[in-house]
Amino acid sequence: MGEFVCSLPINGAATVGLAHIANVQTTSDVGLDEIAFSFSEGTPEFTIQAATPPYLADPSGLPIEVQGETALQLTLNGGTRVSEDGSLTYDGSTNIRVEFPVLRQLVEAGDFEAVSTWFIGLSSTADPCLRVRLSAEPNALIIEFQTPPTDY
Repeated sequence: MGEFVCSLPINGAATVGLAHIANVQTTSDVGLDEIAFSFSEGTPEFTIQAATPPYLADPSGLPIEVQGETALQLTLNGGTRVSEDGSLTYDGSTNIRVEFPVLRQLVEAGDFEAVSTWFIGLSSTADPCLRVRLSAEPNALIIEFQTPPTDY
């Protein structure tokens, strides 16, 4: 399944030229917080990197509030929630706030010219350890954050 990496950036190649976002989910389980982007076809090129305030919307440049002590930026090049005819392929929440051990918020910064940008708000300023998986059935980009052990 791959090792957790505690350094950024993380880059991945596309499997298709244009991948339409079909769903976005966040979950948490023992030892793991997860973000999953599902696509109707293939997966886009992506970059996950550290983000520094001020967090700005694309293309307007307006400020965006991101919950947490620090944030990452996920850029999906060739990933979009807008179809060729202008309709939305994903019309769910683009501002997901949670109280998971590591993950605090996932908020869309923009979807412009087939580039979707999201900020990932995290609970700590420490470098996060994460693992990225690509799935073909269904087409998905899965970002997993290693969470600290809990006392029982």
